[in-house]
Amino acid sequence: MAEAAQPKNGSERVVAIGKAYLSFARKEPNLFATMFGEAMTDLKTIEADALRSAGHDTFAVLRKEVAIVLDVDFDAPIAGETAYALWSMVHGQSVLALDNRDAVVGDVINTEKVMRQMTLRILVAGPQ
Repeated sequence: MAEAAQPKNGSERVVAIGKAYLSFARKEPNLFATMFGEAMTDLKTIEADALRSAGHDTFAVLRKEVAIVLDVDFDAPIAGETAYALWSMVHGQSVLALDNRDAVVGDVINTEKVMRQMTLRILVAGPQ
């Protein structure tokens, strides 16, 4: 997902990361479920460690971009908290999409637009 961080505007790079996460979930639903679901506990230690490492690296990409937007150090608590809030929102939207729950609102709500709006709001407000 590192390739998602292409737009020049920092906030738009964060939006692009969220879109890439959602796209990954839709294109690779089995791998997504393995990485973030109960199936992780059934994997051999080496496989589970590799998936955890990939998840950690992906979160680090998001945290780095958030830190740049907020103009704080990567290790600043606000960078981690804001990145976690963004991840939670996009992960929830991804799970809803995979479970076809977003079809309930799909005709009346542009879910990508909502994701972008929420991302920008979280970046502006930060965790309270």
